[in-house]
Amino acid sequence: MSNKESTTRTLLVALAVSLVSSVFVAGAAVSLKPVQIENRLLDKQRSILSIAGLASGKMSAREVKSLFAERIAAKVVDLDTGEYTDKFNPTTFDPLKAARDPKLSEALPGDEDPALIKRRERFTTVYTVEKDGKLESLILPIRGYGLWSTLHGFIAIKSDLNTVVGLGFYQHAETPGLGGEVDNPKWKAQWPGKTLFDESGKPIIQVVKGGVDPSSPAAIHQVDALAGATLTSKGVEHTYVDPLAPGSWKQHLRPNTRMLVLETPSNPGLTLIDLEIAGKFCRQHGLLLNVDNCFATPYLQQPAHYGADLVVHSATKFIDGQGRVLGGIVTGRAELIEQVRFFCRHTGPSLSPFNAWVLSKSLETLAVRMDRHCENALAIAQRLEAHPAIERVAYPFLPSHPQHAIAQKQMKRGGALVTFELKGGLPQGQRFLNNLQLCSLTSNLGDARTIVTHPASTTHSKLSEEERQAVGITPGLV
Repeated sequence: MSNKESTTRTLLVALAVSLVSSVFVAGAAVSLKPVQIENRLLDKQRSILSIAGLASGKMSAREVKSLFAERIAAKVVDLDTGEYTDKFNPTTFDPLKAARDPKLSEALPGDEDPALIKRRERFTTVYTVEKDGKLESLILPIRGYGLWSTLHGFIAIKSDLNTVVGLGFYQHAETPGLGGEVDNPKWKAQWPGKTLFDESGKPIIQVVKGGVDPSSPAAIHQVDALAGATLTSKGVEHTYVDPLAPGSWKQHLRPNTRMLVLETPSNPGLTLIDLEIAGKFCRQHGLLLNVDNCFATPYLQQPAHYGADLVVHSATKFIDGQGRVLGGIVTGRAELIEQVRFFCRHTGPSLSPFNAWVLSKSLETLAVRMDRHCENALAIAQRLEAHPAIERVAYPFLPSHPQHAIAQKQMKRGGALVTFELKGGLPQGQRFLNNLQLCSLTSNLGDARTIVTHPASTTHSKLSEEERQAVGITPGLV
């Protein structure tokens, strides 16, 4: 058989298989369409029952249909008049389909279309829950726009037409990440009991970025926004405090203060904060304590012993120890770590399996490496402190360090970093760096090699001179 005949036969077989597959798929789609329609209706009924507080646990399809027929009544409303109408069968009328029909809908201007539906139906379906002929709750359709799609759902309100019974969405195209949080039971559980209107009848319900203050009188009208673990421009605020003046921290507390974030020893000045005092302060004021423990490592300092709720490390540094991989570690209470895990899973900052394996192996030698680092660092700090060209040396286990007592209390050893200031400012600092023979110049740290960094021209170069001076970063600091 020639190559030409072989190619022709292959193409014919491929064409025949494609045709058969197409016919099969088309036939399956047609035959399954009634089932798909039935399932969509069932999901909608299940959602309405749940929002109305009538569904309990997992219910079979038969139980959903039976309970829906028994407790829920559907009615079509003319949105122009607000009156019920009998123009359509409420059990078969589809408001979403009507919104696509120019005869049954109207175009919405952009400033009146936050859900991006473009057209709004003139008639829609509402549902009532009645008992002994009296209205218990009214279920109204709602729409919104998530990260990726328009969300269709319902809100159930009590017979006072003000108090929320429940809220949920039955149709959307959000991914399982932040957008999919609209299905999170914890978020939906915030809605029952909220009120929609103030005393004058003005709509007042709010979705608040940054979290609702439970002690505020406005909390009855507010629900936490779906910001997940991401930092939004209006969702997270901060206040700088003097780390060496814990007595002044209280005056900086605000109603929305939730966490104290600190780093000890600090980068690059090696300033220390008393973790015992910080832990007590947070417990007294109901705050979370979040400690950046990168410089000390878990071997030299354990902030959790002083009440830290979260402890973070740049694993790229000493935990890796050889400058091979990038990574970060967050440790803490299980319920807080679950939120971090959710954020990392859905937004990207997750370790690769290989990096995780490298770091897990590196942890086996962390104690041995840090002991040697600390021995070398202390010897260098002592030698530099006696050198006439050095203005000052900062090392936690030197008696001359301002927080030496704190270091001895909460650290096993002084750490692997030494900070010192050369006399002569920037010119002398440049001369020093240019004449190094054995050390590597880089803005990283925690390597097996001795690394030297000039913060004013590298890691902190984006700060103004005033900002650098405020945190002790002088031109001659190394």
